[in-house]
Amino acid sequence: MTSACHQFMKFNTRLCRSCVRHYGIFSKNTGSEKKNEEQEQSVPWGSPEVNEKFVEEFTKKQNLPNPVRNTEKEYFDSLKNPDRLEKGLLDGKFFTKKFGISKDLLAWLSWDINLNNFDEIRLHSMIWYLKTLRKEQKLQANRVEALGYDLSAAHFVVSQGGAVKFLGREAWYVRNKQGKSTLPNISVKGLYIEAIDFHNVAITQEAFENLDKLSQIRYMKFDNCQFFDDWCLARLYCLSETLEFLDIRNCSEVTDRGLSCLHSLKNLQCLKLSNLKKVQHIGLITLLLEEALPNLTVLGVSEEDLKPPESKYRGERKLVQALLGYFEDSEKNKDGISQVQV
Repeated sequence: MTSACHQFMKFNTRLCRSCVRHYGIFSKNTGSEKKNEEQEQSVPWGSPEVNEKFVEEFTKKQNLPNPVRNTEKEYFDSLKNPDRLEKGLLDGKFFTKKFGISKDLLAWLSWDINLNNFDEIRLHSMIWYLKTLRKEQKLQANRVEALGYDLSAAHFVVSQGGAVKFLGREAWYVRNKQGKSTLPNISVKGLYIEAIDFHNVAITQEAFENLDKLSQIRYMKFDNCQFFDDWCLARLYCLSETLEFLDIRNCSEVTDRGLSCLHSLKNLQCLKLSNLKKVQHIGLITLLLEEALPNLTVLGVSEEDLKPPESKYRGERKLVQALLGYFEDSEKNKDGISQVQV
């Protein structure tokens, strides 16, 4: 009759002879039967040595971690993947021993590109990187529910590599070398974002889902943001009641259409512009923005841009006014269409 100790081998203090033979603690293939019998007789039944060896052999067969032997991290890692405790030599973001090739690598291998053309590879890599950024920068509803809108936006800004400042506080919050910050992880009343610095951060239009409800924002800097474009400028209209300072220098994707959206920022007082490669009529746009917003001062535009030769930029004022959405009162032609003097 088999004892019940084999059903509770981790908790029973004594083990019967049949359970020891059944679970193969002493192997019969390594020597003669006579030697095995002498070895079994030399070990007292129910001793701690037998129990410990029994548990160790059982955990190896069942691929279970030993909480006494392993550290806490090794214990939980082995629960997730009992086949191996240590990371494999080739394991990484694109390949693991357990799951094989990752979805990202399969998607990359499925691209129809010419591997001999470096420009084509670079273009597809940039497209893939931009898609990844847009996915990461979408609004997380759970974070907003737990922290509140302003504190959730602060965590987002810092996590992307930017800096944030709260109303009534002098300190700027940034992440350290380890990627951590000192921002509170619980909801705190009275915290309102006053300033955001996205200098040299890969920001996309999806990021503004985290920012378009900031009620006290006054200062925003997007200097040298490679993906900051006209769609991002259009999203700033949600902050038109409070935004006073805007820096969009070195944003290569901004065009005339994007700058024309800034006339909706009623309280804008300072605008920094320079090195906008795709803007063709920066001079007239600057003049018309200052005309539409009396308190606005535009910095970074040279005098030559403000006073272009009429022969070179003929018709430019009409185009810019159309972009800004208004026309001056002028004479009408016979068809009743208003004309603007250039």
